Parts: sequence; structure tokens; C-alpha cells
Amino acid sequence: MEEMTHTRAVAILRAANPRHDVSVLHLYAAAFLIYREGSENVATNGAVVANPRTGEAMPNPYLPIIDKQRAAMLKLADARRPSALKTAALWEQKQ
Repeated sequence: MEEMTHTRAVAILRAANPRHDVSVLHLYAAAFLIYREGSENVATNGAVVANPRTGEAMPNPYLPIIDKQRAAMLKLADARRPSALKTAALWEQKQ
């Protein structure tokens, strides 16, 4: 299986959205990749992790990153617009 890169994500989005502004596709691809990396970290390490310096429990630092990227993707793909960004093909890709 081919690794998901920014270039590949943009190509998948471009195939599904040939008339969309390519800058929007790049922004969505970047947010998607950061979101996915954060989600994988939380799935691996949990929502609560040990502070590397003190060993105390703390929220996984990826949680707010995931939230910001999710909000960015929702705003970019705004399904209420007639020209909503089609993203299903990107989400269906396996790592």
C-alpha cells in the first residue's frame, strides 16, 4: 500500500474535485495529514499520557491539534455550499 503523502492526498482530492481551487485542496490535504497523524498518536498512546519530564499524567498534546484540524477540514469542505469539496475518496484510503 502506498504511503499517504501531501502530494498523493492532493492528487486524490483533485481527481474528485477537478474544478476546485487547488489552494483549497492543498489546505485540506495538509489538515487531513496532521489530523490523521494526531489521531494515530492518540489511538496508540491514549488520551492521557505521561509528561516526559515529570511522569505526571497529562492530556495527550495531540488532542487540541486534532480539534483544530477537524475544524479546518469542516470549514474547507463546507457541505452547505453548492460547490462543496468532495473528500470521501481521501478518507477511504488505507494507510
